Parts: sequence; C-alpha cells; structure tokens
Amino acid sequence: QVLALSVERQDVERCQRLIRQYGLLTPPVVGNFADGTRMVLSGECEFLALREMGVRNVEAVTVPITEQHEGDKISLLLSSLRKSPNALSEGILITQMQKTGSYTQTQLGELLGKSVSWINKRITLVTRLHPAVRDLVTQKQLCPHSAQEIARLPEDRQHAFAVKAVREGLPKSSVEILVSTFNAPGCPDTV
Repeated sequence: QVLALSVERQDVERCQRLIRQYGLLTPPVVGNFADGTRMVLSGECEFLALREMGVRNVEAVTVPITEQHEGDKISLLLSSLRKSPNALSEGILITQMQKTGSYTQTQLGELLGKSVSWINKRITLVTRLHPAVRDLVTQKQLCPHSAQEIARLPEDRQHAFAVKAVREGLPKSSVEILVSTFNAPGCPDTV
C-alpha cells in the first residue's frame, strides 16, 4: 500500500503496454518473511499491471526478510536508486523504520545518502501534515516541497491554505513566504 502511493493509473497502463510489447523487463522484488507471508519491496507498478492483466504467476527476485524494518529498508533503498520515488512513500517508510528504534535520522541519512534535514522533511510530511493535504500530494495536485512548508502551519489551517495554494497555482517560494509570515510572532489575524 505504501509503495502504491507512487503509482498512478497512467503508470500502470504504460507498464501494461511495455509488458505486452517487450515482456517483463524488471521483475518485482519480493520479501519473504519467516511466517510465509510476502511483501512487494520494489516493482509495485509492474505488480499492479500484471495483476490487472490477469497474470497469476510471475518470476520475481526474492529476498529473505527476518524483521519488518528490513523490508522497509530494502524498499527505501530500491526506490531511492530508481530516482523516482514518491516523497510521501519515502516519508512513510522512513517513519516506519525510525519507529523500530533501529535507526536514527542520521543513520537513515547516511543509508540513503541524504542530509538529516532531508530525512526530517520527509518525516514531517507524514507526521504533521493534515490527511486531506496528504491526499493532495498523493493526487499530485500539490508538490511535496509546498506540502513540507504547509506542514509548518497549525493543522486546522493546513487544508484551507493548501486548497487556496493549488487554486492560485502558487510556487513553493510563495508558499514558503506565506507560511513564514503566518507563523511570525505578532502576525495579525487578517493575514
């Protein structure tokens, strides 16, 4: 479910066309847990496309997983290698890994080759962002960078602000200025 956030309908359709024309070029990576359950770690678009095409069996790369956070770690590493992960998916995976207590923000940053600030921004997308604003990011109506700024607002103000930002087509720089102004001490209620 987490990885599916980065897959849109057009991605699945494009993947189906590629599979029909060339076959499965990149097999899904599946984690095998000791209890026999399996989890898609990478290749969510291919997996969804194959399922819709009625394919019941497919060869996949399998990885033995002993703990849940190992699966999250592998998913995160694989998505960062693809250079096209969804910021929200990354934030959820990072948050899940941090909750295990096995990783600090610094360790996660080193693991992904990112700064602690970058890790913190991804966590903020998950922990401080109003669910309706998160949906706008998932639907790609609002960019993750603007959402990170909006997460700095009080939660009860985020959705209305985000809707207005989308409607007005505000760039991240404008969103950042408006959020900073709103959060400034002594900011009048009219702002």
